[in-house]
Amino acid sequence: MEGTMEAQAQQHMDKRLVICNWKAYLGIAESVRTAEAIAESFSDSEKGCLLAIAPTNLALCRVGEIISKAGISLCAQDIDIGGKGAKTGSTPIEVLEEAGCEFAIIGHSERRHRKAPETKESDALINRKLDICLNSQIIPILCTGETEEERYRGATNNAIKKQLVGGLEGISAEAKEGIEKLIVAYEPVWAISSNRISRIPDVTEVNEACKMIRRHLYSLFVKEKADRIRIIYGGSVEPANVSAYLSVNGIRGVLVGKAGTDAAKMEAMLKAVGSGPVAQLLPS
Repeated sequence: MEGTMEAQAQQHMDKRLVICNWKAYLGIAESVRTAEAIAESFSDSEKGCLLAIAPTNLALCRVGEIISKAGISLCAQDIDIGGKGAKTGSTPIEVLEEAGCEFAIIGHSERRHRKAPETKESDALINRKLDICLNSQIIPILCTGETEEERYRGATNNAIKKQLVGGLEGISAEAKEGIEKLIVAYEPVWAISSNRISRIPDVTEVNEACKMIRRHLYSLFVKEKADRIRIIYGGSVEPANVSAYLSVNGIRGVLVGKAGTDAAKMEAMLKAVGSGPVAQLLPS
Protein backbone atom coordinates (compact mmCIF):
# COMPACT_ATOMS: atom_id res chain seq x y z
CA MET A 1 0.00 0.00 0.00
CA GLU A 2 2.88 2.37 0.75
CA GLY A 3 4.05 2.33 -2.88
CA THR A 4 0.54 3.14 -4.07
CA MET A 5 0.25 6.05 -1.63
CA GLU A 6 3.57 7.52 -2.73
CA ALA A 7 2.65 7.23 -6.40
CA GLN A 8 -0.72 8.85 -5.69
CA ALA A 9 0.89 11.75 -3.84
CA GLN A 10 3.51 12.26 -6.56
CA GLN A 11 0.84 12.28 -9.26
CA HIS A 12 -0.84 15.25 -7.60
CA MET A 13 2.26 17.11 -6.40
CA ASP A 14 2.74 19.31 -9.44
CA LYS A 15 -0.94 20.20 -9.77
CA ARG A 16 -2.96 22.86 -8.06
CA LEU A 17 -5.88 21.38 -6.15
CA VAL A 18 -9.45 22.66 -6.35
CA ILE A 19 -11.71 20.85 -3.88
CA CYS A 20 -15.42 21.73 -4.08
CA ASN A 21 -17.34 21.09 -0.85
CA TRP A 22 -21.02 21.14 -1.81
CA LYS A 23 -22.05 20.69 1.85
CA ALA A 24 -25.87 20.30 1.96
CA TYR A 25 -26.62 22.95 -0.67
CA LEU A 26 -27.82 20.54 -3.38
CA GLY A 27 -30.24 17.64 -3.54
CA ILE A 28 -29.59 14.55 -5.65
CA ALA A 29 -31.14 15.86 -8.89
CA GLU A 30 -29.44 19.25 -8.46
CA SER A 31 -26.12 17.52 -7.78
CA VAL A 32 -26.41 15.48 -10.97
CA ARG A 33 -27.24 18.54 -13.09
CA THR A 34 -24.40 20.59 -11.59
CA ALA A 35 -21.91 17.73 -11.96
CA GLU A 36 -22.87 17.35 -15.62
CA ALA A 37 -22.42 21.08 -16.26
CA ILE A 38 -19.02 21.24 -14.52
CA ALA A 39 -17.81 18.06 -16.24
CA GLU A 40 -18.82 19.45 -19.63
CA SER A 41 -16.89 22.68 -19.09
CA PHE A 42 -13.76 21.03 -17.62
CA SER A 43 -11.51 21.52 -20.62
CA ASP A 44 -8.01 20.28 -21.43
CA SER A 45 -6.57 23.72 -20.58
CA GLU A 46 -7.66 23.20 -16.97
CA LYS A 47 -6.21 19.71 -16.60
CA GLY A 48 -3.08 21.24 -15.07
CA CYS A 49 -5.13 21.46 -11.90
CA LEU A 50 -6.74 18.60 -10.03
CA LEU A 51 -10.46 19.12 -9.44
CA ALA A 52 -12.45 17.15 -6.86
CA ILE A 53 -16.12 17.43 -5.92
CA ALA A 54 -17.63 16.52 -2.53
CA PRO A 55 -21.41 16.03 -2.85
CA THR A 56 -23.72 14.76 -0.14
CA ASN A 57 -23.43 11.04 0.60
CA LEU A 58 -26.72 10.21 -1.14
CA ALA A 59 -25.38 11.73 -4.39
CA LEU A 60 -21.83 10.30 -4.20
CA CYS A 61 -22.24 7.39 -6.59
CA ARG A 62 -24.27 9.22 -9.23
CA VAL A 63 -21.97 12.26 -9.19
CA GLY A 64 -18.92 9.99 -9.23
CA GLU A 65 -20.08 8.23 -12.39
CA ILE A 66 -20.52 11.58 -14.16
CA ILE A 67 -17.32 13.34 -13.14
CA SER A 68 -14.95 10.37 -13.47
CA LYS A 69 -15.41 10.45 -17.25
CA ALA A 70 -14.11 14.03 -17.27
CA GLY A 71 -11.07 13.26 -15.11
CA ILE A 72 -12.59 14.91 -12.02
CA SER A 73 -12.08 13.22 -8.63
CA LEU A 74 -14.69 12.34 -6.03
CA CYS A 75 -14.39 13.55 -2.44
CA ALA A 76 -16.27 12.57 0.73
CA GLN A 77 -17.39 15.33 3.10
CA ASP A 78 -16.47 13.22 6.14
CA ILE A 79 -15.73 9.63 7.18
CA ASP A 80 -16.98 7.50 10.05
CA ILE A 81 -14.69 5.68 12.43
CA GLY A 82 -14.73 1.91 12.48
CA GLY A 83 -15.31 -0.46 9.61
CA LYS A 84 -18.31 -2.34 8.29
CA GLY A 85 -20.66 -3.92 10.80
CA ALA A 86 -23.53 -3.21 13.16
CA LYS A 87 -23.27 0.57 12.91
CA THR A 88 -26.66 2.00 11.90
CA GLY A 89 -26.36 5.20 9.88
CA SER A 90 -22.59 4.87 9.45
CA THR A 91 -20.63 5.24 6.20
CA PRO A 92 -17.36 3.35 6.73
CA ILE A 93 -14.29 4.17 4.72
CA GLU A 94 -14.46 0.86 2.85
CA VAL A 95 -17.80 1.96 1.36
CA LEU A 96 -16.39 5.38 0.41
CA GLU A 97 -13.48 3.65 -1.32
CA GLU A 98 -15.92 1.40 -3.17
CA ALA A 99 -17.87 4.51 -4.25
CA GLY A 100 -14.68 5.83 -5.84
CA CYS A 101 -13.73 8.55 -3.35
CA GLU A 102 -10.15 9.72 -3.71
CA PHE A 103 -10.31 12.44 -1.03
CA ALA A 104 -12.13 13.02 2.27
CA ILE A 105 -12.59 16.23 4.26
CA ILE A 106 -11.73 15.77 7.94
CA GLY A 107 -12.34 18.19 10.82
CA HIS A 108 -14.29 20.87 8.97
CA SER A 109 -15.16 23.78 11.27
CA GLU A 110 -18.87 23.19 10.68
CA ARG A 111 -18.38 19.88 12.47
CA ARG A 112 -15.83 21.09 15.04
CA HIS A 113 -18.04 24.01 16.13
CA ARG A 114 -21.55 22.55 16.09
CA LYS A 115 -24.00 24.33 18.38
CA ALA A 116 -24.92 21.25 20.40
CA PRO A 117 -21.85 20.48 22.56
CA GLU A 118 -22.40 16.72 22.46
CA THR A 119 -22.18 16.71 18.63
CA LYS A 120 -18.96 18.75 18.33
CA GLU A 121 -16.02 16.86 16.88
CA SER A 122 -13.01 16.71 19.18
CA ASP A 123 -9.36 16.64 18.19
CA ALA A 124 -9.26 13.05 19.48
CA LEU A 125 -12.06 11.99 17.11
CA ILE A 126 -10.41 13.82 14.20
CA ASN A 127 -7.14 12.05 15.08
CA ARG A 128 -8.86 8.66 14.74
CA LYS A 129 -10.39 9.64 11.40
CA LEU A 130 -7.02 10.81 10.06
CA ASP A 131 -5.36 7.58 11.13
CA ILE A 132 -8.04 5.59 9.29
CA CYS A 133 -7.67 7.72 6.15
CA LEU A 134 -3.89 7.56 6.14
CA ASN A 135 -4.09 3.77 6.29
CA SER A 136 -6.46 3.70 3.32
CA GLN A 137 -6.32 4.74 -0.33
CA ILE A 138 -8.25 7.96 0.45
CA ILE A 139 -6.36 11.25 0.78
CA PRO A 140 -7.41 13.21 3.90
CA ILE A 141 -7.92 16.98 3.81
CA LEU A 142 -7.46 18.20 7.40
CA CYS A 143 -9.21 21.53 8.03
CA THR A 144 -7.65 24.02 10.42
CA GLY A 145 -8.47 27.62 11.25
CA GLU A 146 -9.20 30.09 13.99
CA THR A 147 -12.55 31.55 15.09
CA GLU A 148 -13.21 35.28 14.95
CA GLU A 149 -12.71 35.56 18.71
CA GLU A 150 -9.35 33.74 18.50
CA ARG A 151 -8.26 36.00 15.66
CA TYR A 152 -8.99 39.21 17.56
CA ARG A 153 -7.13 38.14 20.67
CA GLY A 154 -4.10 37.09 18.63
CA ALA A 155 -4.54 33.35 19.21
CA THR A 156 -4.44 32.17 15.58
CA ASN A 157 -1.15 30.32 16.01
CA ASN A 158 -2.34 28.59 19.20
CA ALA A 159 -5.58 27.50 17.51
CA ILE A 160 -3.76 26.08 14.49
CA LYS A 161 -1.18 24.33 16.69
CA LYS A 162 -3.89 22.71 18.84
CA GLN A 163 -5.74 21.41 15.79
CA LEU A 164 -2.62 20.08 14.05
CA VAL A 165 -1.05 18.52 17.12
CA GLY A 166 -4.38 17.16 18.38
CA GLY A 167 -5.21 15.74 14.97
CA LEU A 168 -1.83 14.29 14.05
CA GLU A 169 0.20 13.56 17.18
CA GLY A 170 0.30 9.90 18.07
CA ILE A 171 -1.01 8.53 14.78
CA SER A 172 0.10 4.99 14.00
CA ALA A 173 3.50 4.21 12.51
CA GLU A 174 1.76 3.03 9.34
CA ALA A 175 -0.09 6.34 9.04
CA LYS A 176 3.15 8.29 9.50
CA GLU A 177 4.72 6.37 6.63
CA GLY A 178 2.06 7.78 4.30
CA ILE A 179 1.84 11.24 5.84
CA GLU A 180 3.06 12.99 2.68
CA LYS A 181 -0.31 12.37 1.05
CA LEU A 182 -1.99 14.55 3.70
CA ILE A 183 -3.47 17.89 2.63
CA VAL A 184 -3.93 20.65 5.23
CA ALA A 185 -6.61 23.26 4.49
CA TYR A 186 -6.33 26.63 6.21
CA GLU A 187 -9.95 27.75 6.61
CA PRO A 188 -10.39 30.68 9.00
CA VAL A 189 -13.79 30.04 10.59
CA TRP A 190 -14.74 33.71 10.45
CA ALA A 191 -14.26 33.84 6.66
CA ILE A 192 -16.31 30.78 5.68
CA SER A 193 -19.52 31.55 3.76
CA SER A 194 -18.96 35.27 4.26
CA ASN A 195 -20.28 37.93 1.88
CA ARG A 196 -18.60 40.74 3.82
CA ILE A 197 -15.37 42.06 2.30
CA SER A 198 -14.16 42.93 5.80
CA ARG A 199 -14.36 39.25 6.72
CA ILE A 200 -12.31 37.93 3.83
CA PRO A 201 -8.62 37.49 4.77
CA ASP A 202 -5.96 39.24 2.74
CA VAL A 203 -2.98 37.43 1.28
CA THR A 204 -0.72 38.59 4.13
CA GLU A 205 -2.89 36.81 6.71
CA VAL A 206 -3.03 33.66 4.60
CA ASN A 207 0.74 33.73 4.10
CA GLU A 208 1.34 34.01 7.85
CA ALA A 209 -1.04 31.15 8.57
CA CYS A 210 0.66 29.01 5.92
CA LYS A 211 4.02 29.57 7.62
CA MET A 212 2.51 28.68 11.01
CA ILE A 213 1.12 25.42 9.61
CA ARG A 214 4.44 24.50 8.02
CA ARG A 215 6.35 25.15 11.27
CA HIS A 216 3.99 22.91 13.24
CA LEU A 217 4.25 20.17 10.62
CA TYR A 218 8.04 20.30 11.00
CA SER A 219 7.59 19.77 14.74
CA LEU A 220 5.50 16.65 14.12
CA PHE A 221 7.27 14.90 11.24
CA VAL A 222 10.71 14.59 9.69
CA LYS A 223 11.39 17.48 7.32
CA GLU A 224 11.50 15.35 4.18
CA LYS A 225 7.94 14.14 4.78
CA ALA A 226 6.60 17.44 6.18
CA ASP A 227 7.87 19.27 3.09
CA ARG A 228 5.62 17.15 0.90
CA ILE A 229 2.39 17.86 2.79
CA ARG A 230 0.35 20.30 0.72
CA ILE A 231 -1.39 23.35 2.17
CA ILE A 232 -4.51 24.78 0.53
CA TYR A 233 -6.72 27.75 1.38
CA GLY A 234 -10.49 27.81 1.96
CA GLY A 235 -12.92 30.52 3.02
CA SER A 236 -15.20 32.51 0.67
CA VAL A 237 -13.16 31.54 -2.41
CA GLU A 238 -14.63 33.09 -5.57
CA PRO A 239 -13.46 33.61 -9.19
CA ALA A 240 -12.50 37.19 -8.29
CA ASN A 241 -10.09 36.25 -5.49
CA VAL A 242 -8.85 32.73 -6.30
CA SER A 243 -5.75 33.97 -8.17
CA ALA A 244 -4.74 36.16 -5.23
CA TYR A 245 -4.91 33.27 -2.78
CA LEU A 246 -3.00 30.98 -5.13
CA SER A 247 -0.27 33.62 -5.40
CA VAL A 248 0.57 33.08 -1.71
CA ASN A 249 3.89 31.31 -1.43
CA GLY A 250 3.23 27.76 -0.18
CA ILE A 251 -0.48 27.57 -1.04
CA ARG A 252 -1.09 24.69 -3.45
CA GLY A 253 -4.82 24.94 -4.03
CA VAL A 254 -8.22 26.00 -2.71
CA LEU A 255 -11.18 24.51 -0.88
CA VAL A 256 -14.30 26.04 -2.40
CA GLY A 257 -17.68 26.18 -0.68
CA LYS A 258 -20.92 27.54 -2.11
CA ALA A 259 -19.26 28.95 -5.25
CA GLY A 260 -18.47 25.35 -6.18
CA THR A 261 -22.18 24.63 -6.69
CA ASP A 262 -22.39 27.23 -9.48
CA ALA A 263 -21.18 25.77 -12.80
CA ALA A 264 -20.57 29.20 -14.36
CA LYS A 265 -18.48 30.33 -11.37
CA MET A 266 -16.55 27.09 -11.45
CA GLU A 267 -15.75 27.50 -15.14
CA ALA A 268 -14.37 31.00 -14.46
CA MET A 269 -12.47 29.83 -11.39
CA LEU A 270 -10.87 26.88 -13.13
CA LYS A 271 -9.72 29.12 -15.98
CA ALA A 272 -8.04 31.39 -13.41
CA VAL A 273 -6.46 28.43 -11.61
CA GLY A 274 -5.24 26.75 -14.78
CA SER A 275 -3.74 29.88 -16.35
CA GLY A 276 -1.35 30.82 -13.55
CA PRO A 277 2.06 29.34 -12.72
CA VAL A 278 2.26 26.72 -9.97
CA ALA A 279 3.46 28.35 -6.76
CA GLN A 280 6.52 27.15 -4.90
CA LEU A 281 5.88 24.22 -2.60
CA LEU A 282 7.34 25.83 0.51
CA PRO A 283 6.96 29.29 2.04
CA SER A 284 10.09 31.39 1.97
